[in-house]
Amino acid sequence: AFFVMLTGMSTQTHDIPAELQRAIDSHPHDSLRVEGDGALAEALTACGAAPDDNGDHSRADLAVVLLEPQDNPAQTERIAWHRDIGAQCTLLWLADDNHWSPARLRELGFQPLTDRLWAFDIDDYKAVPDWLNARFWANPERWDQHRW
Repeated sequence: AFFVMLTGMSTQTHDIPAELQRAIDSHPHDSLRVEGDGALAEALTACGAAPDDNGDHSRADLAVVLLEPQDNPAQTERIAWHRDIGAQCTLLWLADDNHWSPARLRELGFQPLTDRLWAFDIDDYKAVPDWLNARFWANPERWDQHRW
């Protein structure tokens, strides 16, 4: 796989699909990590990218993972690493001939942006449920009113 950090650079190029370009532009970032092989990875890194001097363990603002067509444990582990540790926001780009099921991507916490583009952002990955507020639990004003 190909890893690189783009730091404070524009990724404007005609080789990047428009929907992916819009998603990258809509997520503010100072650093972008790209993982994958092929022409799209080269297009993303051809914008003046420099190798990641901090190794594979630095945290990026945005990660773009170019998924292989088959769901495999090693790639699932890399996706989870990006989602949990490697980046604030992670975008998954599916290959044309992908065999990843939407249910599998949802299990990993990703939401669809388009058919080929899925996203996970720690800031809004889960809607706050209605019951998660002081009115329903841990409300000190009601401690003397109800007994459990």
